[in-house]
Amino acid sequence: MEMKVEPKVMELMCSRLCHDLIGPVTAINNGIELITEFGDEMRGEAMSLMADSAREGSRRLQFYRVAFGYGGDASGGGVGLGDARARALDLLADGRITLDWPESGAPSDLELPRAGVKLLLNLILVGVEALAGSGTVSVRLNAGSGGVTSAVTARSDKAGLSDELLSALSGDLPVEDLTPRTVQPYYTYLLAAGLGSKVQTSTEPGEFGLLCRVQGVG
Repeated sequence: MEMKVEPKVMELMCSRLCHDLIGPVTAINNGIELITEFGDEMRGEAMSLMADSAREGSRRLQFYRVAFGYGGDASGGGVGLGDARARALDLLADGRITLDWPESGAPSDLELPRAGVKLLLNLILVGVEALAGSGTVSVRLNAGSGGVTSAVTARSDKAGLSDELLSALSGDLPVEDLTPRTVQPYYTYLLAAGLGSKVQTSTEPGEFGLLCRVQGVG
C-alpha cells in the first residue's frame, strides 16, 4: 500500500527535525564564539563543547536518515536490523534513557522492508516520548511464518502518552490539528497503515507498550 503524506505533515516533520538538530548546531556555534572572543583562555572548554555537540548531532542525523529518509540498503531492498539497532543505541548514548535491545534480537539475517525498519525506529521514538526524559525502552521482535511483530515497551514510574499523542498515533487526530510535537506519532501511524498494519498500545503501572505486526515478512 502506497503511503501518501500531505504537505502539512511534511512541513511539520521538517520543523520537528530542525528543532531536534538546532541544539547541537547552536552549541557548536557557541564554542566558535568562545574561541573568537576569549582565545586560548577558553579554547579547551570550547573544543570540548564543540566535540560533544558534533557527536550528538551526528548520532541524530544517522538515526533520522534511516527513520525518516532513504537510509539503508542503496539497492532499495531490506534494511538489516543490526544496523537499525546500532543507530538506536547511538541515539540514546547519553544514558538518560536506556535502550534494552539485545543483539540476539536484531539478527543480521533478519530483514524488514525499508518501511518496516522506519516503523520500528519510529516506534522507539514514540517510546522515548512516553518516558519524558528518563527510563528504559525495550525492543523485542518475533518473526514467524506470517510476519514480524515489533514490541516496544517504555518503562518508568510515569510512562505514558497524552490523549493528543495517542490520538495522533491512532490516526484520529485531523491533519489540520497536528503540531511539531504530535506529527511524529502521526507519521508512525502512516508508516503502519502503509504496511497494512496498525499500532496497538497498552498501559500498565510503570510501563507503556507499543505493538505492531508487519505481515508477509520474516
